[in-house]
Amino acid sequence: MKWFRKAVILLLVAVCVAILRLEAPVYAANEAIHATDVWTSQSLFVAPAKKPEVKWGLDFKDYVRQLVVDSKGTLYVISHYSGHPLLTAVTPKGEVKWAKRMEHINSISDMYLYKDSSLVILGDDIPERGRGSENFGTASISNYTLDGEQIWEKRYKDYTANYNVDVSKDGVIIFTASYVQVIHNNKPISQGQDFKEEKRLLGVNMDGSEKFNSLLGTEINSSPFFVVSDPVFVKDRIFLTLSSLSSIKEKGRVRSGELIQYSLAGKKISGTRYTGENLQSPIYDNHQIYVVGNDDLHIFDAQGKLKKTVKGGFQSTSNSLAPSISKQGDVVFGTNIYHALSKKVTTFNKENQTYFTSEPIIDRNGNLIYHYKNYAKNINYLVSMNLATAKVNWKMIINHDLQDQWLVSRDGTIYVTGTKLLAIR
Repeated sequence: MKWFRKAVILLLVAVCVAILRLEAPVYAANEAIHATDVWTSQSLFVAPAKKPEVKWGLDFKDYVRQLVVDSKGTLYVISHYSGHPLLTAVTPKGEVKWAKRMEHINSISDMYLYKDSSLVILGDDIPERGRGSENFGTASISNYTLDGEQIWEKRYKDYTANYNVDVSKDGVIIFTASYVQVIHNNKPISQGQDFKEEKRLLGVNMDGSEKFNSLLGTEINSSPFFVVSDPVFVKDRIFLTLSSLSSIKEKGRVRSGELIQYSLAGKKISGTRYTGENLQSPIYDNHQIYVVGNDDLHIFDAQGKLKKTVKGGFQSTSNSLAPSISKQGDVVFGTNIYHALSKKVTTFNKENQTYFTSEPIIDRNGNLIYHYKNYAKNINYLVSMNLATAKVNWKMIINHDLQDQWLVSRDGTIYVTGTKLLAIR
């Protein structure tokens, strides 16, 4: 029956969302990895120039999904696979200071260290039996002290949060989410239910009050089907992308996207269309905004005007990975480097049967730190490479699966995550 097929589809969508959350990129939102509170994957600090060694490892017996570090070197870790996520504070020596179970959510999206004083945490509270026809779960945005005490939480019933938050200097939190409703239209059960999904941009003040809740677009039974990226602050504007995921050619159209800018009050200002689809947030650096469109890289100015498109050579090894941008404007995406000055593309890591699990990070000296897995040999590698020359500085084997993210700390220690948190120096 149609209603049954619809329920099965919703269940599959929920499973796919859960899988994407396991593979989606996560970001340590603090100066240890960000230069400008946007996702360039730049680090202010210098990674080891010579081959390092593992100093210590902490086994969480679960996947580490989020990691940030404060100015004192304390690491704040969220580990989660099923059940309620665990928030843990760890000293630079690998000792646990405290651990708190976050009972109000059971799916984690992002953690942001705000002004070295509190943690902004985005997640979902999904029903134990999955998202049913009348219960789509609840999105949650919350704020914690650095001692692990919850300051406030704001919940959005029937919302599903996207992956990442951004926070302005004056404490406005922004993220995107989907609001789902059943359309009660008195149709026979055999004809199934209709569903309306609204893609929304949300703004929350640092005291937990809502600043805005803006509609980005609406789908009825997934038609038209489009994807909204995570938002970022660029000066006094908010930018995000909206991508159409229809057939490659449908009535003369191709897959396309739009870079949209909003005011700090959540009001749409303008939009610029580009070809291709983008599943990641825009990236702002060098006074430019970078957006991937399928195999191309689109570069906009800070006002959202399209200035240049670099054609080809930028298809990622995974749709869940965004480009990394150096201070010189070089772009790393997949296994390719676009050198901004020479306008040339260099391919690195041509080893077969490899898979990148997260975006590389670029240290202060222009070294690219990346991880990949050779599935044929079942070996994980952590690599340092000179970005300008594409020559490997060092390469080491890591004896467990790495997941999601890593960062370079102030003292040059590389922290990598997976089921274990490793300190490498």
